[in-house]
Amino acid sequence: MELDNAFLKRLVQPFEGKVGLRPSEYFNALDKLGVVFSNDSRIVNEKFFLHFQHAIKTEAITNAEGSKMLRDFGVSIGADGHISLSDSATIQPGHTTKDHGPSHGKKLVQWVMSNIVAVVLTTLISAVVLAWLGLN
Repeated sequence: MELDNAFLKRLVQPFEGKVGLRPSEYFNALDKLGVVFSNDSRIVNEKFFLHFQHAIKTEAITNAEGSKMLRDFGVSIGADGHISLSDSATIQPGHTTKDHGPSHGKKLVQWVMSNIVAVVLTTLISAVVLAWLGLN
């Protein structure tokens, strides 16, 4: 099954104007938006499951723990496909690019910049300490 960008956008719509939602709030909002996430027997919808996992993997939606485990989003899928929710988690909007993928470029630049600063500071401190030791 191919990813449907319009469907992915609908998965993040419940967060408009909100910092985070409990799973029951999130799924109620999805239901109001017409997103089918399970059938009448509570068997998870394949399209929803694929897109929900993609949204987690790409950090379009996140949780407070920073985990990508489904259970840490308050969602569990039984062996028979039944979906169950637990309000023990908070689902949050993530940082996304236009196609709801992660903003890897920004994260890489931030990582490089913070590490460059650390290397430069370490080098400067080392030079000052060596100069001080050489003067004494």
